[in-house]
Amino acid sequence: MDPREGRAVRYIFGDFVLSPSEQRLWRADTVVRLGGRPMAILTALVERAGQVVDKEDLTRRAWPRTTVDESNLKVNIAAIRRALDERDPERRFIATVSGHGYRFVAPVDVAPIVPPIVPPVPIPAAARRHNLPRPTDLLGRSEDLAEISTHVLQRPLITITGPGGVGKTSLAVALGHGVVEQFRDGVWMVDLCVVDSDRYLASALAQEMGMAIHADDPQAALAAVLAERQCLLVLDGCENSLDQAARLATLLATAAPRTHVLATSREPLRVAGEGVHPLRPLAVPAADGTPAARDVLTIPAVALFVARASAAAPGFDVRDDDAPALVEICRRLDGLPLALELAATRVGAFGPRGLLRVLSERLDILDDGRRAGHPRHRGLTATLDWSYGLLSEEEQALFRRLSVFHGVFPLDAALAVGGTECRGRRISHLADLVAKSLVVAIPGPSSRYHLLDTTRDYGLQRLAESHEGDAVRQRHAEFCLAQCRDASGRKGVPPAADPPEDLVTLVHNVRAALDWCLTDRRDPALGRTLAAAALAVWDTLSLLQERIEASERALATIAPADGPEDRDEIALRASLAAALLQVEGPSARIAELWRGALARAERLSDLDGQLRALWGLCDFETWTGDHRAALALTTRIGTLAAAGGDRAAGAAVDRPAATALRYLGRLDEAREAADRLLARAARRDGPGRRLEDHGLVAARGTLANVLWLQGRPDHAVAAARRALAEAEAGGQAFALTNALAHTVIPIALHGGDLDEAERGLARLGDHVAHHAMRIWRVIADGLEAIVSLRRGDAGGLHRLEDALVEMGEIGFRMRRPAYLGSLASGLAAHGRLPDALSRIDAALAAAEQGGEAWCRPELLRIRGEIRLASAGHAGASDAARHFRQAMDLAGRQGAAMWHLRAAMSLAALDERYGGRAALAVILGNFDAALDTPDLRAARARLAGEADIGKDGPVSLA
Repeated sequence: MDPREGRAVRYIFGDFVLSPSEQRLWRADTVVRLGGRPMAILTALVERAGQVVDKEDLTRRAWPRTTVDESNLKVNIAAIRRALDERDPERRFIATVSGHGYRFVAPVDVAPIVPPIVPPVPIPAAARRHNLPRPTDLLGRSEDLAEISTHVLQRPLITITGPGGVGKTSLAVALGHGVVEQFRDGVWMVDLCVVDSDRYLASALAQEMGMAIHADDPQAALAAVLAERQCLLVLDGCENSLDQAARLATLLATAAPRTHVLATSREPLRVAGEGVHPLRPLAVPAADGTPAARDVLTIPAVALFVARASAAAPGFDVRDDDAPALVEICRRLDGLPLALELAATRVGAFGPRGLLRVLSERLDILDDGRRAGHPRHRGLTATLDWSYGLLSEEEQALFRRLSVFHGVFPLDAALAVGGTECRGRRISHLADLVAKSLVVAIPGPSSRYHLLDTTRDYGLQRLAESHEGDAVRQRHAEFCLAQCRDASGRKGVPPAADPPEDLVTLVHNVRAALDWCLTDRRDPALGRTLAAAALAVWDTLSLLQERIEASERALATIAPADGPEDRDEIALRASLAAALLQVEGPSARIAELWRGALARAERLSDLDGQLRALWGLCDFETWTGDHRAALALTTRIGTLAAAGGDRAAGAAVDRPAATALRYLGRLDEAREAADRLLARAARRDGPGRRLEDHGLVAARGTLANVLWLQGRPDHAVAAARRALAEAEAGGQAFALTNALAHTVIPIALHGGDLDEAERGLARLGDHVAHHAMRIWRVIADGLEAIVSLRRGDAGGLHRLEDALVEMGEIGFRMRRPAYLGSLASGLAAHGRLPDALSRIDAALAAAEQGGEAWCRPELLRIRGEIRLASAGHAGASDAARHFRQAMDLAGRQGAAMWHLRAAMSLAALDERYGGRAALAVILGNFDAALDTPDLRAARARLAGEADIGKDGPVSLA
């Protein structure tokens, strides 16, 4: 975005092109890989080319919510210079201004990004996807439809404006169906009247598109996900969230230029580039003369009225003497479609002339000033008042009570809030409201209903006037609570590809109920109970950010005077901690939440709460890389589960225990724990749901890694593939990231299969982008950098350094020694031996501190290789010492692959170190049929081939 023009632009300097909105840097036609923080810093410098940009400004741009040392800025500036290839002294882009900051010194041209004005090529019908409701017949809107259809393909934002009841939504739905073939990634609609609160807009839209947003700024995350997509977003009812809708449209215009927005609103969004289409009421007849029936039926307003009247009263027929009354009805109702449809349902009871008489009486009352508003709204208000007044008291009560629902609601929901009458009478009243067009019945196998936003607004006004609003909203919240508990009971059922409609509908109503309970503080205790019960719903729909916000709001209502602690608070603390771990990383705040949950559960003797908190702390310690602490917690879990008779927890603890044991280098014990868990799952006679939630994919991944270390690479690859298949079948976002990032890609890297690693990285990148997962994106960046290094690309060095810096900021230290070991190997391979030695020493220190002994033999071997490269023949003795230490530790661990690699390194020295004999013994323990780069290299070494080429020991993943 050019700050001077408010437009999306590209900056051109030298042979580079920088596009901030697309987060891309090109050199000629090649993409230059640059991490998120270097990209932010480069953009800040280029936007202010020629000016000195303070270090503080650059730091705030790259780390907006984190305080970092100045060295982090220097590391990223160095990465940018390498990416721009500033080794040539004649080629300078960034100058250091001592004591102040940096200046971009190369000439910069600015070119606007112009969206295409021709319609995209249609895609095959089989590939179309949308969530639009069924279109209704549109009368008198053909010109509007044609005009907007053209504009929506050409402009980033079109807003249909007009008063309530004029038909904006119907037109938008019809238009979406008409242009769906023009958008490769579909047409997606979100009803902001249903969302009801602007803080849910981005997550609700992502949910409609089948995505999950795991970020602290959902709108920015959504825009990033949509950056490469070509779709149409329909934001319906923007007057309910005008500021948020405007912000989202502005973000998309710059960050996702191929995503177009169609908005409906009673007023424009007032953002740059917006095209506004005012939708007028339907054309009405002139008041002159005595029209004939055949003449007035061609007029849109009359045609709509007659069509709806005929549907409500099949025997209705228009005669010439009815024509003047029909004309006047349409005039009196301002040609508003909703008012016409409501009035038409009463033609059978009153006839056209009788209907005109009663409507005129209502309008006369308005003209006296009792409830008059804008002239265009009087006809609709009169029709609603009149329709409501004709209802029985029981029907009125049901109508206003149904207005508390947001979006679609099932029959049971209507009956739950409808009152205490017998079920049959409530169903009868609901049918009458449908017949009178005050409630809309949705076609389908189950009974489902909704209120149009205008009629719902009217119902809410009547509910407020009735003084029963709180009682109805409490029944509504209690119904949501019962539905959430039912959903929680069904949580063990594998999720479908698309979330069930009843859960999507339920979450809209849970939002509204929580607002009443918590924000308005009408019933905080009920709100906390509802928030705790809704956790399963948010999990199923992958609404992580919403789960975080609701948990925080519920916990904020607790005060010491509220009485004794309860299990809801424990569940909410645990939920918030688990969700924040995926968004923030292992922060001190999360540890406090888990410990607070544990302390409260202990005071209440809540076994399940204690186990949940201990389990969370165990995962937390694993993420921080403290595997000794994690293993100690698994022992506590096992002891507590046994004392409490919780067989499920006692069995499932094998999953985190296997993980901790694997990282601690206790490979046989790790394999036994993983095997126990998987065998129990295969028999299906062990604890079901807890195993499904916490065990299978992670246990399979642990087993795969252990099998590779123990010298069974073929079995490791098979286990990794099965872990991936189970993660895909389970449909859980974090299970899939875990399977790819910690199993499939590392196993491929260990085995030297770079093509397989790149396929896994492509899948991981797509998945992380789809779900906007910051932590996993950083891990993916690190793994991608390692693959680049293995391909001989020196650019992988600064990308891996950047990833390690960001992991450190987040607090994520799991596998950090291994990543540092890969960086050390890469630095050594590119001749930066002092840096390599510094990094390998840091890796060994990190392994010792956190107990990551699994990779320590390989780290020792790498240090020996670096010492040998640094000192040459004089360093052979020191190198041999490191190789023997690596062999000894690998032998004690049972890590056959590390044992083999260390023996190969020792065998490369002269014969006085006895490496060849040791290598022969170790190689003899492997299956002769196995064929991996390590084994080929070992056989070549024994055969006396001095140059083992690319089949030498592959670096640590």
